[in-house]
This record gives sequence, C-alpha cells and structure tokens, in this order.
Amino acid sequence: METTLLIIVIILAVLVLIMMGLVSYFLFRYLKLKENQSSVNVPLTPNIPVDKVPKELLNEINEASLKQREMVGQFCDNHPEHPAYGVCSISDEVCCELCITKENDIKISRKYLNLFLDNEWSTLYLLKNKTIGEEKLAEFFNLKNKLWKESSIPIVSQKQFKINVETDEIELYTLFMARESEKEIIKPKFDHLI
Repeated sequence: METTLLIIVIILAVLVLIMMGLVSYFLFRYLKLKENQSSVNVPLTPNIPVDKVPKELLNEINEASLKQREMVGQFCDNHPEHPAYGVCSISDEVCCELCITKENDIKISRKYLNLFLDNEWSTLYLLKNKTIGEEKLAEFFNLKNKLWKESSIPIVSQKQFKINVETDEIELYTLFMARESEKEIIKPKFDHLI
C-alpha cells in the first residue's frame, strides 16, 4: 500500500512538473508576442506633445505603424517558430531578428548580405508614391520579384520619406537599386511602367 501511494505521489509530481513547464513555455511565447506588439507603439519622443506634431507626420507615422502591425502574427520564412521582424529588400522574404540585418539603412536577409556588400549598387528609380500610384508601384514590385525568382537578378527596394519644407508635407518615395553591372540591362524592362 505504501509503495502504491509512493508511486502515485511520484507520478503526480512528474505531471505537476510537466504542467509547470508547459505553462512557462506558453507564458514565454505570450510575452514575446506582447514585446513585439509593444515595440510598434513606441511614443514619438517624450519631449514633443502629440498635438504639436504636424498632422501629415502623424498620418505617416500611423501608416508606418499599421504596416509594422501587419508583421505581428506573421512568422519567419526560415524559422517558423520565430515572429516576423522585417522584410528583406532583395528577396521580399519575411524574416525574424536572427535572419535580418540592416546595412546602410536597408534591411537585408543575412543570407543575401554578401550579395549586397560584394556589389556596387546604383539607383534605378526613385519613385514618388503619390505621383506614380499604388497600381504602378505594385507592378514595379511584381517585376522586381519575377526577375529575382526567375533569373536571380537582385533589385533592392526601399521606402524613403522626404520632408518638403516649402509645402510642409512628408512625401513617400520608393527607391529601386540594381547592381551597377546590370543597370543598363534591367532599366529597359521597367521603363514601360513609367
């Protein structure tokens, strides 16, 4: 009887330990997701009241914040267990913190970092988003992705903000860069889109 009672106590202790481990694991995952969500809601600066920030700037910040929130709930293409942190400017792959790095303010997947650093990059286009329109911009990205997937031709894309002092507006641009050696070959493929 004492042996049976001892075995039951040991089994219950093991089950309690397993349950504590599971609760700890899910609590850790929950806190990690919360941490990613809270990093999106960072205040502008503690010294500037929100009502003093120009309306256009607030709109741009809110739009960028919404795009960052779109990453919440997504997971890395290479590590499905890790939450998404950014998108590679060359491959458009969704990457976690382990897989992405920033070089010259451009987010690059670590597996394409040598490709980026070993080449000289030249501006292909600097497009004003408002002027070109969302549809044409989507066509640029589709062609960029097609060249990458079908021909392994890398094109770097990056969003840029400029402040127009004369009109007191923030303008959104998209920069497309190609390797210097391929620029003349690639440019005619995009020219019909403009």
